[in-house]
Amino acid sequence: MNTTTPWWRWLLTLAAAVLLWQLASLLGNLVALAVAGDQIAVAGSFWPVIALSLVQTTAIVLGGRQVLRIANRDWAFIGFAGQNFKRDALYGAAAGLALALLQYFLILPLTGGLQRSDIIATAELMGPNPYGLVSLIIRGWLAGALAEEIFYRGLFIRSLHNLLGGKRWALVVSSIVSIALFAVGHSYQGWIGILSTGFVAAIYTALYLWRGRLTAGIVAHGVYNTLAVLGIYFLLV
Repeated sequence: MNTTTPWWRWLLTLAAAVLLWQLASLLGNLVALAVAGDQIAVAGSFWPVIALSLVQTTAIVLGGRQVLRIANRDWAFIGFAGQNFKRDALYGAAAGLALALLQYFLILPLTGGLQRSDIIATAELMGPNPYGLVSLIIRGWLAGALAEEIFYRGLFIRSLHNLLGGKRWALVVSSIVSIALFAVGHSYQGWIGILSTGFVAAIYTALYLWRGRLTAGIVAHGVYNTLAVLGIYFLLV
């Protein structure tokens, strides 16, 4: 077991991280509905999506630091740091581009093309106007790349890893559970969306474990999200 921090602190840290994620998502959606006024935030809405992204990401960033304090840790512990930023960002950008090319030129044609359930869901969320495109790009970098990588790859994996004893096998288990939860969290995209999301999550996780920092995964996530919505907009919407 971890000799510097008792197991119950890691359990509390993990529970607090999960609760933070749920609360951040709930708060973001409530603010988005408030910004939308008396109407539901419809497809192509700009300010509700921006509000949701800003609120959710801000809550994760501010709350994440407090969560780590439960285990007497700081941002550096989960790899949210600026060391080797340029190199990590370059690796991340290359990975994001490769994932997008692989998706559009190999995986997508073999799994239903533009009629795939996750593609249709994204197109419906985006709507027919460029404001919806811009809002999804911003959302993809904030609530997607930044917030999701901090929670799923940083807080979740490291907390569960140490709760299970900090051994190599515990890191493998923690990574697998994180990937599975990330994929299931995109169940609104259908089964093909879950499988596709699980695949890209495995790549983000590999980048995180390889580099030991979140930068590469954040950039890969953001680049992939951006290229994905651009492709859907110009090909389908």
